[in-house]
Amino acid sequence: MKWFVSKEEDGLSLLDWLQMRLPDAPDGYLGQLIRSGRVRLTGIPLTRQSRLACGDQIELPDSQRMQRLSAAAKPCQILAQNEKWIIVNKPAGLPVHRSAQHLDNLTDRLQDQLIREKAPFRVAPVQRLDIGTSGPVLFGKGRKAIGELGKLVMGQGLDKLYLALVEGHPAAEGPLENPLEINGKLKAAAGHFRTLRRWRNCSLLLVRITTGRKHQIRRHLAELGHPIAGDRRYRSSLPAFSGRLFLHQCLLHFVDPWLHSDIKITQPLPQELRSWLMGLEPELPEQRRPGAEMLK
Repeated sequence: MKWFVSKEEDGLSLLDWLQMRLPDAPDGYLGQLIRSGRVRLTGIPLTRQSRLACGDQIELPDSQRMQRLSAAAKPCQILAQNEKWIIVNKPAGLPVHRSAQHLDNLTDRLQDQLIREKAPFRVAPVQRLDIGTSGPVLFGKGRKAIGELGKLVMGQGLDKLYLALVEGHPAAEGPLENPLEINGKLKAAAGHFRTLRRWRNCSLLLVRITTGRKHQIRRHLAELGHPIAGDRRYRSSLPAFSGRLFLHQCLLHFVDPWLHSDIKITQPLPQELRSWLMGLEPELPEQRRPGAEMLK
């Protein structure tokens, strides 16, 4: 498990930082973690008095107890909800579903939070985001709602916009429509991109997709020769920042199947991605294109 020290936490001692991040953890447990050398920075064990700096990547044990303490300390950010659905902001580094490698996950966090609030239903996501991608995720409340929203997604009724920083300089805009191989079969994958801004060796794109194939945007952009920054799996030469790739879902749009109302949820870039852009070399001398307002 890896956590990053925020700007507001700069200068804190390790013990103070852990107490703030894990308020339910007993002091004895935190002290034992530190003494055993299981709290590290770049592989080096830290002490209680170690001073942390903004951007430090702190390594913690990925035990079940730590997962529980972490989940309890990090309530889900609910962006919108009604009786049938709930939309939650997913941070990068947190998977949507539980796996053997990742016990902590967005679905369990949300369900645990709703149980504490005595909600009389189970939730399940009807879309997914890669573990390294941030942005809003739609959940259904109860079996019937989950099924109805699943039909909406299968019918391509879920419109999604992403911001992606990529290598090089793609065209001003273009389609992303090559079929993708999924489990040995070619599947249709629909999308489109528009270039918003360009720097010396990279560009910021606004990408719209209507299908939800695994790694769809990442694979399509890599096929074009413009892999997403920080995406080692698809051979990006641009280094990662804050341990993540630069892909963020900034808009989720659908028509409520029950009320027939237009639901549009926007989510600005996380602070670590804003900092990433600020650290780039000066932009090329050209105007920003329509769509740049999604950066705000």
